Amino acid sequence: MPFSRSRPYRKNDNAHVEQKNGSVVRTLLGESRLDRRELDQELRRLCEDYSDYRNFCVPCKMLVAKTKREDGKGFACRYDKPRTPYARALSDPALPEETKDALRRRKAKINGIVLYHRILKRLRRIRRMQGLPRESFPVPVSPALAPGGATPSGPAFASGDGAVQRPGQPSHPFKKVSSI
Repeated sequence: MPFSRSRPYRKNDNAHVEQKNGSVVRTLLGESRLDRRELDQELRRLCEDYSDYRNFCVPCKMLVAKTKREDGKGFACRYDKPRTPYARALSDPALPEETKDALRRRKAKINGIVLYHRILKRLRRIRRMQGLPRESFPVPVSPALAPGGATPSGPAFASGDGAVQRPGQPSHPFKKVSSI
């Protein structure tokens, strides 16, 4: 039986699946092949931690309106204020109160900074177990936790110990750079 991620009779689904892999999985794990059996439990724990980190600690914007621009060139997009998926779930009136209470209990056990450092530690351990060099795949850094150089407008990457300074970025995210 052939293996496919697509739905039956939907031959163009694979591109959409790979798009999700690119935005989440490839950003976290990189392009390297992780094929050792002993990595199974470590990867499971990493995915659980990363899921909690993304859902409880990392705010994201959602598209509110998308309208055709008056000049006919592209679209004008409006976004709401950045909020975590956890905050969005709590504000949803359709979600039962028992589920909201379970989410609140889970959030109370989570410390974002500790969780972030646990993710970095797991990634370093996975690299070491796989025998990969440190720079083989980047670690995504939240702008709130990144040492100087990360800006909310673009992704910053770290090797696990600190952010890589990108050309053209200010050395400190809150320092205003004067332009002459």
